[in-house]
Amino acid sequence: MVAAYLHGSLAFGEFRPDMSDVDVLVVVDAALSDEARRRLGERLLDVPLPGPLELSVVTAEAARGGRLPLPYEVHVGGGRVVLDRGDGDPDLAAHVTATLARGRALAGPPPGDVLAALPWTAFLESILDDFDEAMASGLTAGGRATTYAILNACRVLQTLASPEGTVVSKEEAAAWGLERLPAEHRPLVAAALGARRDPGASVEWDPEALRRFRTFAVGAAVRRRPGRKVAGLP
Repeated sequence: MVAAYLHGSLAFGEFRPDMSDVDVLVVVDAALSDEARRRLGERLLDVPLPGPLELSVVTAEAARGGRLPLPYEVHVGGGRVVLDRGDGDPDLAAHVTATLARGRALAGPPPGDVLAALPWTAFLESILDDFDEAMASGLTAGGRATTYAILNACRVLQTLASPEGTVVSKEEAAAWGLERLPAEHRPLVAAALGARRDPGASVEWDPEALRRFRTFAVGAAVRRRPGRKVAGLP
């Protein structure tokens, strides 16, 4: 192992039990065999943590950013192990960028000594892909998925409205949204922020308010990224 980095809500200081993952990026000095990748992934699934583990292992060569999407050795997340079959993972652009901006070294040198900065467009495409998925289904799913979709939309809209290099957390983006978004959408943002901070709280989501929020958020994202189709809109 060359290094291990914490990123995401735990690195931001916003970890919320029952709502947050433990996000880790590991760099190794050379490619692993398929058997080693499988064994590593299976062992990591059994590690006791305060939240679900989302961990990717990349080689030092991949970490230098010569190819996009970034190739990886193994990914552990959602209770399963995924081995890279050669097509890489577009999400790693967001993970690397967040690690460089605000990550913490668990082992090894600082992130900037190991990870190469990636094109900002790769980061934007990664978070917009996540935004597409959240807007397509998260707002109608209820529970944690709806909370995530609203806060994720705030984070994407703040990022698109900010200078290049701005990396924000969900709760920071919620605070931004409560100040900057149209007044009609702020109650939804406040409810999502409250649900994130207190997962046991009961929230009655208004389907019509969610529909209007989706229309607004998707439209705002399209205006900020001309030419991109978002969440199935023509």
